[in-house]
Amino acid sequence: MHRLRGIVFIIVISAVCFWGYSRFFLRPSSFLPVNTSGVQSSVSLAIDNGVTIATYGGILATNAYDALVEASRREKFEVRTKMYDFGVFVEQIGDYPSAGAMAWIFFVNGVSGSVASDKQQVKNGDSILWRYMKPQ
Repeated sequence: MHRLRGIVFIIVISAVCFWGYSRFFLRPSSFLPVNTSGVQSSVSLAIDNGVTIATYGGILATNAYDALVEASRREKFEVRTKMYDFGVFVEQIGDYPSAGAMAWIFFVNGVSGSVASDKQQVKNGDSILWRYMKPQ
């Protein structure tokens, strides 16, 4: 009986560990939440990592964060985030983490965001830029 409990315990722990591993380390961008409470708009998105600029058109999103998530799903690049009281903070896009003096800053139609990206609503035709830069 004790041996059976031990085996069941190991199976349960293994399943929990695998779920945790797959949830946080296997394609994290596929697990990012998407705000579907509003009307989606078609926007263009550019990601400037300081070396290259990738552009994506026809992105359907309700806010600047959703646009980034949709592009990451479509193009299969990683996005890591952290949730705070003020909203979502983008910690990493692709191979570029927000660390030290560099961070990911977003702009909508050339204007830097004044709220968290998941709070910045977008409308049809908006242009969103995520730039890896020194915050000012």
